[in-house]
Amino acid sequence: MFPPQGQAKFGDGHAGSGIAAGRNGLVVFEHSARYAPAVVTFPANLAERTHVALVYRDGVPTLFVNGREARSGTKGPHVVHALLNAGSERYRGDRSEPQLFDRALTAREIAALANVTPVSSSASPPVELERDNAGNLRARIWEAAPCAVQFNDDTVVELPTPNLPTTVTIEGPWQISFPPNLGAPASATFERLLSWPEHRDPGIRFFSGTATYRTKFQVANRQSPAFLDLGRVEVIAGVSLNGKPLGTLWKPPFRCEVTGLLRDGDNELEIHVTNLWPNRMIGDAALPDDIPWQPGGKGSVLPARWPDWLLQDKPRPSGRIAFCTRKNVYDKSDPLLPSGLLGPVTVRAVAELLVK
Repeated sequence: MFPPQGQAKFGDGHAGSGIAAGRNGLVVFEHSARYAPAVVTFPANLAERTHVALVYRDGVPTLFVNGREARSGTKGPHVVHALLNAGSERYRGDRSEPQLFDRALTAREIAALANVTPVSSSASPPVELERDNAGNLRARIWEAAPCAVQFNDDTVVELPTPNLPTTVTIEGPWQISFPPNLGAPASATFERLLSWPEHRDPGIRFFSGTATYRTKFQVANRQSPAFLDLGRVEVIAGVSLNGKPLGTLWKPPFRCEVTGLLRDGDNELEIHVTNLWPNRMIGDAALPDDIPWQPGGKGSVLPARWPDWLLQDKPRPSGRIAFCTRKNVYDKSDPLLPSGLLGPVTVRAVAELLVK
């Protein structure tokens, strides 16, 4: 959770708060103009699922791990804020959607939250609440199960259990096409969805760019409002169904409405998935170098001159694909980032009800 710059967001005397998590521990940061200290550090082995909560009470940060108080910091000179949409570097791993409360929770409340089964950040919650343009509160229900909405004044509204058609899982096989001159084969068949770094072909394992997935599927019930849910995507997906573009999906849930677009018989699905550059650069790091280098400032290593193959527009002699104006940005032993369409890809019916 990236700490927002408090002065820029809220004015003088304010700071943003955020949490950095790694396999070896947790760090709480505060961020303002010329101010970014680590106010709480907690070394720990985080190999397993870990529930983390940060509470500010009278300006003092306290970190809770798996429902128990782990460590407290000291009160700083700023009024501290947290934002869920402040932006962050990519997190390599699975996490549930973060929650932000408008008050300091008690230790008992945090312990109760730690015992709740989390919803993955790539999964859709069973019920979603939102207000329409008229201010009415509506529920979007994805699972045929009893549900109730409790308001701050303790009013409870019981929602009827909808009769939803069975979710259709699109299993494949998937035909994948790759662009030329980026190291990957022209096409491949995936019998099941998997992350590109798990593939045995090094051209796919180290691929960075945009690949196109194609498959056909059928649905029995086309009457209810329906959505196409891509599950987990690394990193961005553009979707077309039966030749109609449905837009670009860039954050969870990777989902778009397909009501009225499904047809009898085969439905043709096309998904363009784009990942990040590190995987290709990691793969290239195992190949011979073909750039003359020289020391730069602050410990960097920069090109001594533009290589001849670049100036003469010739193929690279090393077989490398990516090009960077700094050396050793990535090493061949660095871990590869999950990439591609990971799914599961489903067609889901939904019930939309007026709550209040």
